[in-house]
Amino acid sequence: SILEQAKASGFQTLEIGGRGEPTLSSDFIRKVSEAHDLGYKIELLSNAQNYRAILAVLPRISLLTINLNTVNENDFEKIHAPAGDISFQQCVRNIRKIISYISENNLDVGLKINYVVFGPSILSAPAFPELVNRMFAVELGRQRRIHVCFQHMHNYVRGRGTLGIDVNRLSKYLLFFKAFGPNEYLYRYSNVSEFLEKT
Repeated sequence: SILEQAKASGFQTLEIGGRGEPTLSSDFIRKVSEAHDLGYKIELLSNAQNYRAILAVLPRISLLTINLNTVNENDFEKIHAPAGDISFQQCVRNIRKIISYISENNLDVGLKINYVVFGPSILSAPAFPELVNRMFAVELGRQRRIHVCFQHMHNYVRGRGTLGIDVNRLSKYLLFFKAFGPNEYLYRYSNVSEFLEKT
């Protein structure tokens, strides 16, 4: 009833995400179908843990954002410790399956991957958009690219001092980002300009 009321009031987009993993809900597929039938443009944020549920709804969504957040197992475990039910390698394998399905079925689904910027991960951040597009190049094909969304470490890791960035270090990191220079992947396939501005 909330979806119906919101649609009648003019809402057009339904973003499914937030804390926790929405695809693990027992009625996830049914709710996505209901929202799609109501005419919503659906955007999904997921950690790709339950890739089968994602495959089931892909024809009904317009944007899929996956929380990969890093380029290695060690940082992945630090960032995902609160959820902790999927490894970096499992996430990469699931992303491959998802992108392959999109390509094989020629679906019009936008692809984004989140990257969390924190102390140890900052040095790998500028190269990540190119790295992630090359990592999944076979599945993406020539026409499709993944957009990277840089994000700050959120407060759900409060108490994990090694993940935070103090103001002095942050200033140096921002200079590092800017000094990385014009990089086709960094500026064309990421939100780096917006990220730096907000920071």
